[in-house]
Amino acid sequence: MACAAAIFCDVTTVPQQSPFRGHVRQQQWERVSYGVYGPARPRPLAEILAAWQLVLPRTAAFSHLTAARLSGWWLPASIEHPVFAAMTTTAGVPHRPGLFVCRHPKPVAINLVDGLRVTTGEETLLAAARDLGVLDLVIMADSALRLGHCTLTSLKIVAGQHRRGGPLLRRVIPLLDARSESAWESVTRAPSFL
Repeated sequence: MACAAAIFCDVTTVPQQSPFRGHVRQQQWERVSYGVYGPARPRPLAEILAAWQLVLPRTAAFSHLTAARLSGWWLPASIEHPVFAAMTTTAGVPHRPGLFVCRHPKPVAINLVDGLRVTTGEETLLAAARDLGVLDLVIMADSALRLGHCTLTSLKIVAGQHRRGGPLLRRVIPLLDARSESAWESVTRAPSFL
């Protein structure tokens, strides 16, 4: 891209719909984060994450609630949350407001969703298990299973690793059912286990 290394960009060389790195002072561009701009209009999640991906190392991927939302999973009540990303400890961490980075000693498994790097279903659920409760995790996991983004076997393997979120994920696995047709159906199974 014409302005990837420049401090100030010539926005005439940037496609009008593309987010870019650099600095610009024009009304048609809106700051997403420091040094990252996108068109000044309401944008879908994929466009916002494409802008964030510009500041992440190539080995990083979106994770947690961010990956779940992008994948179209059922989510707990809509709450404001930062953009979640996972990367290795050897990669440089971008320090940006609105970006929460979890660093891992080994690279995490990554899929591409609409050109965006996203952790696999299992990794996404393990990351979410660090911060969410049983009920929220059951809703998300049932949705991931229903959409075929993971299997019970792969969840058991990831949950068996000694990583944060593993104990809660192991506790939730007996409650999961890929046949669940809605988030409310998932909720009805969880209270007996709480």
